[in-house]
Amino acid sequence: MKRLWRLQVLQHGIFTLFLLLLVLTWTQANDDVLMLMAFKKFSVTSDPHAVLVNWTDTSSSPCSWHGVTCSLDGRVSTLDLS
Repeated sequence: MKRLWRLQVLQHGIFTLFLLLLVLTWTQANDDVLMLMAFKKFSVTSDPHAVLVNWTDTSSSPCSWHGVTCSLDGRVSTLDLS
């Protein structure tokens, strides 16, 4: 009985950790979207070739945006706007 209780506590802990990591990953990606959208709004005065057209605040991740490269953990690592 005690062993079963320990197993249930361990499973609950692993599940909670998984959910926490999932939320943190989503939050970090969302932070990148917010930061890049602020950069676009306040720093880009002209986009004559529509390079940033797929940069939208409705996106959950900027990793597929033109000029954005992400690391393996899904965070923005480089920008190439040339």
